[in-house]
Amino acid sequence: MQTVRERVLKALRLATHPLDDDELSGPLNIHPRQTVNQATRKLEREGLIRRVSGPDGKLVNVLADDAGVSAPVVS
Repeated sequence: MQTVRERVLKALRLATHPLDDDELSGPLNIHPRQTVNQATRKLEREGLIRRVSGPDGKLVNVLADDAGVSAPVVS
């Protein structure tokens, strides 16, 4: 079975746009949502993803090597 971390990274690789923690939690059936939040914050600290402000002001997650992201990193 894949870890939460592996599932989040796979979902971000397959996504057509940056995903917020709610958009990851629901389809991946990971509850509570804070589990995804903890995983994404750790992945950001490790430099594997970036958490940036999305169009509605919510933090969204994107792979760090995704060249299409121009928004600044939000801590």
